[in-house]
Amino acid sequence: MKTNPLRHVVSSAVLVTIVATSLLTFMSPADAGSATRDVVLKPRTLERGADVGTPRIVDGRIVDGSTRLDVPGSNPDLIGRTATGYLVETSRGGAREVLELAPDTEPRTVVADVADLATAVAPGDAARVIVVRYRLRTDTAIARAYDTASAEVVGRHRFDGNPSVLDVDGEIVLMSSWNDETTFAWEPASGTISSYVERTAGAGSLANDVVSSYTRDPYLGGCTVVSDLHAQTRYWRSCSERVTSFSPDGRRFATVPILTDGVGPNEVVVRSLRGRLIARYTTRSYFGRIEWESDDALLLDTTSGRTFAVVRCVATRCERATRSMPAGTP
Repeated sequence: MKTNPLRHVVSSAVLVTIVATSLLTFMSPADAGSATRDVVLKPRTLERGADVGTPRIVDGRIVDGSTRLDVPGSNPDLIGRTATGYLVETSRGGAREVLELAPDTEPRTVVADVADLATAVAPGDAARVIVVRYRLRTDTAIARAYDTASAEVVGRHRFDGNPSVLDVDGEIVLMSSWNDETTFAWEPASGTISSYVERTAGAGSLANDVVSSYTRDPYLGGCTVVSDLHAQTRYWRSCSERVTSFSPDGRRFATVPILTDGVGPNEVVVRSLRGRLIARYTTRSYFGRIEWESDDALLLDTTSGRTFAVVRCVATRCERATRSMPAGTP
C-alpha cells in the first residue's frame, strides 16, 4: 500500500548501506558554495566519479558493481540484500511476491503473496522480511515476519491503524504509528511489544539508538525532534525540516522540507547528529531517492531541468556516480 508520505514516512523501502569504494579527492564546480555550505547541483557540470556503490534496479535488472541480474515479473522493487543475493518485490502471475535472487541460481520465493494494501520491507541484514497488510474496513494491520532463509512465518501480530516499519535489527522490529502516536519495538518470535518515544516517528536506527519523531502532525504545526529512542536526550529540533534517514553510523542525517509531498523536494540538507549544518543541496527540478552510500557519502537521484544523474556528495564535494541521462530515465 502506498501510504501518506507525511503520516507514514519511512526512511526507506530499504535500509541498505555499503561502504563506498573510492574517496572523493577532487573539487567539483559545486564547491563554489562551500563557504556557505550551499551547493546547487547541476549534474552536467559535475565530474564523473566512481559508480554507485549500492545495488539498484535499472530497466528491470539488478545492477551492483559488475553484477547484473534480470528480475522476473514487472514493477520490481529492491527491498534488501542478503548474504548471498538480493530480495526483490515483483509482480508475477497477477500477484506481488518477494523473491531472493542470486547469481547462477533460480529465483527463490520468500513470500508467495504480499497481497493488496500491503508493504514488504527487509531493512538491516535482510534476515527477516516484514509484511504489513492494512485492512481499510477495520483500520487494522496484520504484520508478519518471514525468515528469509526458510521462508517460514516466524511471527504475526495485529495492530490498530497502519504502522510503519522503520528498522530491523536482529530479532527486533522498530515500528511507529499515527493511530496511537507512539514508536515501539516488536519482537516477532515472542510477540513482545516494547514502547519507545511516545510520538510518531519517521526514521530511526536501533543499532545507533536514534529516532526522528514528530511533536504532532506537521500539517497541524508539528515539529521534528531527533532524540535517543527513549527521548531522554534531545539532539535537534526543527519546525521546517523532517529527517528522511540517518547515516549508517548514526552521526549524520538527511532532511527535506517538512511538508514535502509529490514528486520530490528540490532541497536536501545534511546535518550532524546535533544539528550542525554540513551541506545544503538544491536543484532546479527535484530530488528522487536519497540514500546513504557510507557514513559520510550521500547519493541523490538528481533531476535538473532535462537532465538526470545520481550524484554522490560528501559534505560540499560532489560528483556524478552515473552518466548524465535524459530526465525521467530511472
